[in-house]
Amino acid sequence: MASLLSRTGQPCTAYDVVVNSGFFRTLQADPLYLEFFLTVAMEGLSEKYGVELELNEWRVLQNRKFLGSISAQNIRARPHIQELEGPPPGPPKFVVVAEPSAQHPKVLQARVLLPHIKGAGSLRLGLNHERLELGGGGGGPPLLHLELPLPPDPARCRARFHRGTKVLTVTMPLQL
Repeated sequence: MASLLSRTGQPCTAYDVVVNSGFFRTLQADPLYLEFFLTVAMEGLSEKYGVELELNEWRVLQNRKFLGSISAQNIRARPHIQELEGPPPGPPKFVVVAEPSAQHPKVLQARVLLPHIKGAGSLRLGLNHERLELGGGGGGPPLLHLELPLPPDPARCRARFHRGTKVLTVTMPLQL
């Protein structure tokens, strides 16, 4: 975390997120996966530093690997085993809306209520021209498998999970 000046000369705070270079190349190849990862990282920063961050005000540096000075990083492996209590929840409630209208849709928006999910990091989202599939981060069967009525453009799709309302919103502009 560093206090700096923005390009316009305004004070701002920069957070460096360390990512394996091979994994980052994987993220760059899929814009939806990159946005999903950055949402998870921003949620983690929000929780760690107790601040509310603008989830759409991030920037991946193109010609620099970091701001300020970089320090050596030690990455520890931690087990990620979580024991679930009680029966698994049923399929989530969802709605799919065509915008601006059902007669002339340009965008599909799926809103999925996920009351048992703590954050975007515990979700797995898959999307292609025919379907949207939502799974838990631990693998297993999908939480939701949704056949789409019209083909979206996966490269322009975006997903956001609101921790307060526990709603995942997937905005899917349609293919032109």
